[in-house]
Amino acid sequence: MIDYYVEAVRIWQESNHRLKRFAECCANVDGKRTAALASDCGVSVDTIENYRNAYKLYYSMCESEPVRKAWKTANAALWVKAAQLKDRLGLTNEKVIEYLIIAKESNMSRETFSAHVVTKEDKTPQWLRRLRWVASKLRPSKDDWKTEMPFEKQERYNKAVEWFTDELKAIAEVTE
Repeated sequence: MIDYYVEAVRIWQESNHRLKRFAECCANVDGKRTAALASDCGVSVDTIENYRNAYKLYYSMCESEPVRKAWKTANAALWVKAAQLKDRLGLTNEKVIEYLIIAKESNMSRETFSAHVVTKEDKTPQWLRRLRWVASKLRPSKDDWKTEMPFEKQERYNKAVEWFTDELKAIAEVTE
């Protein structure tokens, strides 16, 4: 009889190890081949870049034992998020590893880890961060879904988004 709990843990550990190996491979593939790699793997270019950046972060700090231990024990998703937060918040390598160790010890999910780091490091008021987040979602980088809209609706949508984005920026600027 199969113990599904044990099997689930084993499979997760294997997949996490494989994701870290995937990150290493992504980091060692020529950047000019990123689009082809993404296509062949069935993932987005952003996914390739995220894993590449996670491994580069690890590799830039891997001389120390705490970093090697964090790479071995923290799941790949935390490293991907750590690389994103390092760039976004301008964190030092020491801060990144400190947060990764805390995340591992506390069994944080990627989302909890992100919220924890942002709360500690980003002193921008939450309401202002939310306004900026909403504004960023109005113009997604991949807007191919708009091609399904009739042209006149696309124009109207673009004008509405432009107006709303300007309003959100104006609200945010008033208090800065």
